[in-house]
Amino acid sequence: MSRQGCKGCSASVYLSPGDIYEIIRDAEAKTRDELVAEEIYKSRLEVCQECPDLLYNTTCRYSGYLVYVLAREKKASCQKPGEKKWQAVY
Repeated sequence: MSRQGCKGCSASVYLSPGDIYEIIRDAEAKTRDELVAEEIYKSRLEVCQECPDLLYNTTCRYSGYLVYVLAREKKASCQKPGEKKWQAVY
């Protein structure tokens, strides 16, 4: 299997739905003022799902983060150089 160029990829980049759920649950343990509203979260994920730089249906090619976690954080932004695709959903 060839690497697709995301930062920090390891031998196993595929996560089970259970693994993703645990990571999201841990991230959402933050205080509510650190997280975006549900509608913004969903809008950000829609943008990511349409992006050709979404790897393995979970990971941003540019940041290496799971988009399901990154999209929930208020201080986060789209990491695609020169495009910043989330600006339209704030």
